[in-house]
Amino acid sequence: MNHLNSSLLVMNGNEEVVSMRMQNRTRFACILTVFSVCVLLSSGSLLAQGFVDEMDALRGLEGVYVMGGDLDDELTFTGLQKEDVLSAVTMGLRNGGIPVLDETDWLLLEDSPVLHIDIVSSIDLETSTLYSIRLEVFFLMNKLSDPGFTTYAVAWGAGKVGVIDSSAADAILQDLGVLVERLVADYHAVNS
Repeated sequence: MNHLNSSLLVMNGNEEVVSMRMQNRTRFACILTVFSVCVLLSSGSLLAQGFVDEMDALRGLEGVYVMGGDLDDELTFTGLQKEDVLSAVTMGLRNGGIPVLDETDWLLLEDSPVLHIDIVSSIDLETSTLYSIRLEVFFLMNKLSDPGFTTYAVAWGAGKVGVIDSSAADAILQDLGVLVERLVADYHAVNS
């Protein structure tokens, strides 16, 4: 036993107090981790804006083809299904006035715009499981140095992070709604 734990036991004389303090430290570590991840995600998007004006990249967007939404085991255990994710995003886009392309229409567009949904879970400090959601609009691009080479590049992106608990499925769908609203607002800001 280390000195900190033994002095707590001697000072308090009660194992329950030590247990409660350890639980509080675990909760604090979880909250601190979620906050740190949120700061990192937001600072990453701020840094990326130096290369691309994300809102301006949506100017003239004819619509998006929705892809992704795959869920790992931790996310599936929440009761969430891929169909729920795709349906929520698609409905949010349509209600917001962004056309959702079917595969045929998408393939006919030169820049083939895609809205990719990425949802992953990760265990943090073995005390909690977090989820991370990222929505990204990709465009098919050509390199200036080699016009024959095409690849997808991210033109717009936003993300959210949360803790997986008993209400995680609803929280994830709400977070997706917030991200779709942000995309819709940016789209209308440059296309109105």
